[in-house]
Amino acid sequence: NPFWAEAVKAGANSIRLYSSADLPADHTKALACLDKLYEQHIFVAFGLEVARECDGADYSSDAIREYRINTLKKEVDKYKGHPAILFWCIGNEVDCSTKADGTSFTPNVNVWKDINTIAEYIKEVDGRPTSTAITGIWSNQTTADDIKQYCTALDILCVNNYEGNIQDLYSSWQNKNFGIPYIVSEFGIRGTWDSGVPKTSFGSLIEPTANEKAETYGNLYNHYILSHKENGCLGAYVFLWGWQTHGDVLTWY
Repeated sequence: NPFWAEAVKAGANSIRLYSSADLPADHTKALACLDKLYEQHIFVAFGLEVARECDGADYSSDAIREYRINTLKKEVDKYKGHPAILFWCIGNEVDCSTKADGTSFTPNVNVWKDINTIAEYIKEVDGRPTSTAITGIWSNQTTADDIKQYCTALDILCVNNYEGNIQDLYSSWQNKNFGIPYIVSEFGIRGTWDSGVPKTSFGSLIEPTANEKAETYGNLYNHYILSHKENGCLGAYVFLWGWQTHGDVLTWY
């Protein structure tokens, strides 16, 4: 993939996969893909897809939970030991507490327990660091407390933060006293879902120019990521839209 070569030229050294679904379906080809990344000195934040309550997942059934845990263990077994894997990211935004119909709920703590079970398994069979990616830590004390109580096997906290929120991320991480370093697992300009995005008089989103985006990315990275690299922030992943439902502006990310 020529994108990888361009990424290396630009100084990138890691990419994030949300799950093995981002790799070729054929396992031999998937391993070859990881081999190629490793050859180009690109390391992988390997995602494991954890079912989310906001999408309808049930965490009250022990049988369903056990089935999902065993499925993810098999996924780990398929890729464990590969030198391209930098760390494992177990779940993406499972702290989401709003359903598709807009109703809010309190996430079942069993989701954190299951993530911890997978993290413990990874430590047994692979040994690379473990993490989970959440939507933010600047306001939700319940999420922070649950992670600290139930996810004791995590080595890193991943946080998806964008312009408008990332400015407060470091102080919030300090205040929540997680005791582990963090990675900004998604970052970028304000999302199309953000109320702060400018709009035309008839309500259409106004997309920043390429130069405006470049300036924003540089400022966000230098001021809120790079500046904290000695104080807990291990790095960041620029977000790229693989699919999206927020505004139909395909070039936004």
